[in-house]
Amino acid sequence: MTKEKIKLIYGIGNEDKNFVNSVHNLGKEIIKFYFQKPIDLRHSLYEKNDSLILATNLGYVNLAGQGLKELLEKFKLKPENILVIHDDADLVFPIFKTSFGVGSAGHKGIESIIKNLKTKNFWRFRIGIQKKKRRKAEEIVLRKWSSNEKKVVDKIKKKFKIIFEKLTEGKLPNELNLEKEYFLR
Repeated sequence: MTKEKIKLIYGIGNEDKNFVNSVHNLGKEIIKFYFQKPIDLRHSLYEKNDSLILATNLGYVNLAGQGLKELLEKFKLKPENILVIHDDADLVFPIFKTSFGVGSAGHKGIESIIKNLKTKNFWRFRIGIQKKKRRKAEEIVLRKWSSNEKKVVDKIKKKFKIIFEKLTEGKLPNELNLEKEYFLR
C-alpha cells in the first residue's frame, strides 16, 4: 500500500445526456457537482479545487482510462496519487468501500483505466448500486435512480466535500474513518 498523497480525484461515467441520473454515472455526477469552470482536454474535463484536481472522463465509461492517462501526463502524477470514484454492482446501495491495487471485478471503466495506466495501483472509492435482491450488473448499471435513491445521491454529492477536505489534509482514502452509514446521515 502506498503513502502517496491523493492529488487527483476522477469520477467516471457516461457523457451522453441519455445517461444523466443513471446509476453508472455516480462518480461523474459527484465530480460535476463541484465543477464551476472546468477545463476541457481531449478525453477529460478537470478543475483545480484547493490542492486537489477534480476530473471526469469525456465520452463513455468503457474508455475512462484514456482521460485518466491524459491527466496523469498533463500533471505529471503517479497512479498512486489518484482516487477513482465509481459505481460498484457488488455492493448494496449506498454502501461504499475504499480499495487500492485490486482488479476491476468486471467493471469496464476500471478495466480501461488499468489497461491505459498499465497498473492497478491506484485508489478507488466504490459506491454500491446493487439492490438487496441481487441482479446482474448489466441489468442495473443503466437504470435511472428512483426518487428515494435520488435523495440519497444528492446527500452523497454534498458529503463528498468533507472527504475532499480530509484528502487535502493528507489523509489517504483508507484513513478516512467513515462508517458504512456515512451517506445516510
